[in-house]
Amino acid sequence: MPAWPLAPAAVILTLGYVTYRLWQSNAWQVTIAIGALALGNLYYHASLHTTSHPRSTMPEPARGQHAVEDL
Repeated sequence: MPAWPLAPAAVILTLGYVTYRLWQSNAWQVTIAIGALALGNLYYHASLHTTSHPRSTMPEPARGQHAVEDL
C-alpha cells in the first residue's frame, strides 16, 4: 500500500471526528452503538470464539472424490 500508515490513520481520525460530532448532537446514538458493539463482542467471546481452534477451516474432501460425478 503506498503511503502505508497514512490511509489507516486518516480513517481512524475521520471516524473519531464523526463520533465526536455525533456525540455533541445526540449522545444517545453513540451510546446505543457502543452498547451494540459491546454486546456483539461479549457474544463472540462467550459462544463463538474457541481457544482450541482459533481459525475455522473447510474440511478437506477425501482423495479421489469430485464435486460433480462424471456422466
